[in-house]
Amino acid sequence: MAKMSILFIVLLFASIGYSAQAADFSSIKNISEGCIVKINVNNPVEAARHDWRHSNGRFTGWGNSWAEFNGAGGYVAGFQELNRDNTWVHLYDPSRDMYVSLSYDKSMWRVGPHGTWNVLYYGGWVD
Repeated sequence: MAKMSILFIVLLFASIGYSAQAADFSSIKNISEGCIVKINVNNPVEAARHDWRHSNGRFTGWGNSWAEFNGAGGYVAGFQELNRDNTWVHLYDPSRDMYVSLSYDKSMWRVGPHGTWNVLYYGGWVD
């Protein structure tokens, strides 16, 4: 089931134009039709924190591409990872000009680069 879910998401990201960043990745897995998932296993800040869950859904990331899913597993929105540090993973949805930042205990959101940050969900990293 996990392999099927990953394949679906990779194909979904490819169909809507998202791609993973190519720099500094040590492990490349070719999934299907030229879609590539890249994971930097040598950098713990980048290799960890790719599955963030809350009480009614989750954010899941592969490379620089992320998706939000509701509690039933349905796709909600796609995001691009802007950057990350030891506390936050910062995401952006260009279709809504929406920023989401994920930390160890909550997610925050804002619209536009100068909008006010608001709590979106309380949750955390699973991996």
